[in-house]
Amino acid sequence: MYNLDDSLKMQGTWSVSDDGKTRTINAYDGNGKLLFTRVVEIVTLNSQEFSYRVAGQNGQYTDIIHKPTDHTEPKS
Repeated sequence: MYNLDDSLKMQGTWSVSDDGKTRTINAYDGNGKLLFTRVVEIVTLNSQEFSYRVAGQNGQYTDIIHKPTDHTEPKS
C-alpha cells in the first residue's frame, strides 16, 4: 500500500470474507514479521467505492472511503 506521494505505507496481504462482509489485512515488516492483523466491516464494495467501518472511541465508528483516482500507480 502506498501513500499518494508514492512513499510505501505498508506491505502485506488482504482478503475479503466469502460472504463479502469483512476485509482482513495482515501487515508485515521488511523481514516478513507480522506487525498486525485488522478485520473491518465492509460498508460498500463496488467499482466506484470501497468503504469500511472502524471502531472508534466512546462507541463511535468512522467510515473510511476509498474511491478511484487518476494518480499513476507507483513503481515498485
